[in-house]
Amino acid sequence: MKFLAILFSIVVLYADINVNVYVDKEFKQKLPKPFVKKEFKHLSKNGFYILSYDKLPLIMEHNLSVISGIGKLKTYILSHKNLNDIRVVANANLPAKVLFKVFGDVKYTTASLDDFKKNKVDAIVTSKKIYVKNVFLYDLDKLGLEYNKYYLVASREFLKNNKNAASFLNAYFPKSKTNSSLILTGYYLNKKIHLSSMYDDMFKEIVAKKLKVAVTPYWPPFELEVKGELKGIGIDFWRLIAKRAGLDYEIITQPIWIKILNGIKNKQYDITPNTSETPDRKKYAIFSKPYVEFPLAIACRNGLSIKKIDDITSLAVGYHYTAHKMMKQHYPYLNYVPAKSVIDAFELVRDRKAECVVDVLPTIVWLINQKNIGDMRIYFKTPFTFKLQIMLRKNLKGVRDKINKAIDSLSVYDKNKIISKYIGEKIYIKENGFSVWFYLIIAVLIIVIVFVVYKAKNYKLKSEFDALTKIYNRGTIEKLFHKKIKETDGSIIFFDIDHFKQVNDKHGHEKGDLVLASLARIIKENIRKSDLFGRWGGEEFVIILPNASFNAAHKIAEKLRKIIENSDFDGLKITISAGVTEFKKGENENDVINRVDEALYEAKNSGRNQVKGKK
Repeated sequence: MKFLAILFSIVVLYADINVNVYVDKEFKQKLPKPFVKKEFKHLSKNGFYILSYDKLPLIMEHNLSVISGIGKLKTYILSHKNLNDIRVVANANLPAKVLFKVFGDVKYTTASLDDFKKNKVDAIVTSKKIYVKNVFLYDLDKLGLEYNKYYLVASREFLKNNKNAASFLNAYFPKSKTNSSLILTGYYLNKKIHLSSMYDDMFKEIVAKKLKVAVTPYWPPFELEVKGELKGIGIDFWRLIAKRAGLDYEIITQPIWIKILNGIKNKQYDITPNTSETPDRKKYAIFSKPYVEFPLAIACRNGLSIKKIDDITSLAVGYHYTAHKMMKQHYPYLNYVPAKSVIDAFELVRDRKAECVVDVLPTIVWLINQKNIGDMRIYFKTPFTFKLQIMLRKNLKGVRDKINKAIDSLSVYDKNKIISKYIGEKIYIKENGFSVWFYLIIAVLIIVIVFVVYKAKNYKLKSEFDALTKIYNRGTIEKLFHKKIKETDGSIIFFDIDHFKQVNDKHGHEKGDLVLASLARIIKENIRKSDLFGRWGGEEFVIILPNASFNAAHKIAEKLRKIIENSDFDGLKITISAGVTEFKKGENENDVINRVDEALYEAKNSGRNQVKGKK
C-alpha cells in the first residue's frame, strides 16, 4: 500500500509536468510515467541521472548519491598467465582496472581476440564467457568485483525535495547491491568514500509494508490447519525466524501449491517459508539458507513386489512440489501421477490409482500414522535430501539477509523443540476412545523404527554407491561383474572424460564435480535398467551390459559418446573416449578388464572423443 501511495503522490504532484531523467545513449529501458528520458550531456545539481558504470569516477567526483544499481555487469578475463603474472591487458574496463591495481605495474591496450590467441597480449577482457583451449578464464563476479551496468544517481540537495519520486524509481528497478562497487571504485581512485544513507533509508521505506507470506495448509506435518489454526514444523520455524528477524507479516493460506509459486512470480505474495530452491525457481525468486533438512521417502501399498525404485509403475506426487522436481531430475522415466497436494497423492495410492507416493520422510510417517492408512509402508529412503528454505521475491535481498542472520541464531535445542512437537505428538485425534498417551507412544515407536531402518539403508547406500555421482562405486561394480560373468555372456564399456584435469585446473573442483555428477545422470538415463553402471575411479566409468553382443555394445558406446558431446555442462563442452569388449560366461574377469582397458587406451591415443573395440 505504501508503494501505491508513493505512486499516487507522484501522479498528483507531477500531473501537469514531466520529470526528466538524463540517461546515457546506450540505456534503452523504458521509464514509467511521468519520467521522461533525456540524453545525458553534463552533470548538474538538479535532476535524476542514469549513467553507465564507467562514469562512477565522475559520479564520485561530484559527490552524487547512488539511488539504485540497474542491470548486472558481466566481466571475464581470458589469460595465458596467472593473474599476478599478467603485465599487458587488452580492452580493460573499470572493474578489471580495479582488480589489476592490486597486482602493480600493468599496461593497458586494445586488441582483438585473434591478437590474444596469437599471444600479442597477456590477457583480454570480455563481456561474454568465451572458452579458449589452454587458457585461464576468470569471472570477476566470483572474485568479488560485482558491478552494475548503470547507476541511478542524483545530488543530495535534489533528493531532499524529490524523495517520493526517488523512492518510486528505486522501487521500479530490481533491487541490487551497489555499496561494494562504490567502495572498490573509491579504492581505485584513492578516494575515501562516504556512503549515503539515502539508499538504505529508501530500501526500508519500500519494504516497510507487511510482508505477504503464503502457505498451503495441506502439507503435514510442516503446514496444516487444525480447528482453524495454522500449525506445523514449517509454520513454527517461520514464526521463530520472523520474530528474530524483526519482520512484520501476514499469513495467507492458498490450498494449491502451484498458485503460491505463481503468486511469488507475479509479486502477489512476498514469501513462502517451506520449500527448496530449484533451477527454474531461481529465475524469479531468491532463497534463504536451509534451516533444517530431511530425506525423501517413498511409501507403497503392502504386497507389491517392488525391489528398487525403477520397479515402480506409478508414483503419486504433489504437483510441482520439490519432491516431484527432485525425483523427475533423477528418475525422468518413471510414470508420475500428479495431485494437488501430498494428501491427495496419498489418497491416490489408497484408492489404487497409483502404487506409491513420494515426499519428505516426516510427511510420509505422519500421514501413514495420522490418516490411519494401514495398507501402506515405507519401501525406500532415497539418497536425496530435502533442504527446507524460505523463498522470497527477488527484490527482497535485504529481508533475505535478515532471515539468514535469524537462521544462524537457531540452536540445536530450538530445532529439536519444534520438530519433536509434531513428530512425537498427535495433533488431531479421532474420537475412538484411545488416549493421547497411546498415540504418543505409537508415534515415538514409529519414529525409532524409521530411524533404525533409515540408518541401515543409509549405511548400505554409503558402502555401495559413489557419494558424488550416486552410481555404484568401484568395490560394488567389481563384485557385480564377478557375479555376472559367472552367470551370462555380455559386453563391457570402459570410458573416461577427455582432458578432465583441465576442467578442474581452469574452473575449479566444484565445476569438475558438477560435470561428473551430470555426466553420470545423463548416462544412467540412456542405458537399460538391466545394465550396471559404476564409477571406476576419478573420471573413469564402467558399464556392464549383460546379454549384449560386441556390436550392440559398440553401438551403445557410440550413442553415449554423441549424447555427451552434444550436451551442455553448465557452459562447458565435454567429450569422452571409450573402449568396448565382450565377455563369455565363465571367462577370467581380469582378462576382460585388461582387454577393455587396452581398447580405451587405443581410443585415447587415436585422438580421443571416439570408441574403440577389442574382441
